[in-house]
Amino acid sequence: MLLEDEKTPLQLKLEKLADTIGAFAKIGAFSIFCVLSFYWLVKTLVKGDTLVSQDSLMLILVNLEICVAILIVSVPEGLPLAISIAMAFSSDKLQDDHLLIKNLDSLETSGMLLDVMTGKTATLTEGKLEVTKLRVGDQAEGAVQPQINFKLMSTLEELIILNTDARMEICDEDCSYVPRGAPIEVGMLNFLVSNGVPVQDRLVGRERRYELCTMIPFSPYRRRSVVAYRTDEQTVRVVVKGAPEDVVPLCTEKLDGNCDKDNFSND
Repeated sequence: MLLEDEKTPLQLKLEKLADTIGAFAKIGAFSIFCVLSFYWLVKTLVKGDTLVSQDSLMLILVNLEICVAILIVSVPEGLPLAISIAMAFSSDKLQDDHLLIKNLDSLETSGMLLDVMTGKTATLTEGKLEVTKLRVGDQAEGAVQPQINFKLMSTLEELIILNTDARMEICDEDCSYVPRGAPIEVGMLNFLVSNGVPVQDRLVGRERRYELCTMIPFSPYRRRSVVAYRTDEQTVRVVVKGAPEDVVPLCTEKLDGNCDKDNFSND
């Protein structure tokens, strides 16, 4: 990973190329000025004209302008822009192959990869998440689908449906509804589908039964999302979803396996 003040290999090569072009431009400009000046001197001496005159000074200025123009034209100002445009087109081409390049600096070094660093799971995931363990009340994390009574499952279903940004789309293969959206949202909706919940009907019913009051989207700094729905004229339902270490300390009560309320202890 590159640091903020660290330059990429391509930037270093471009700087080296610019310095080389600048050096040759200086040598060329100085050589041209010397040749033009020597030609003017020989021509003046042959004709017997005065060396110091208004015409001679103007000619020297014209020669200097030519040399300065050569220096200005030699600077490759459009080269970095051309490289950026080329890498942008390359990233679009890779996106067609389902490879998303967020940082163009990583694109120029991808051709020299020797080692690949993966996440903490030591795997390269496909972005497909699923529920593998549940913790119900004081029950330790166990099976994929532990025994949950109907009342608790209904509560869990309602909380997931109320606070989700995912949607249901018709699959072309078998014309069934499948979740689409953020991987974690899709994983939770797939959990409901695997438990026989008609997710599409629940999402439609959410829009018809409840009035959305406010919504605070998830952010890496807050690490939780909040939605508030008005269920009736006097009741507002607030659902918070996020990282356990940020959400659990905010809780004062918990639900056990029988969906009964109990005092919550952070211990």
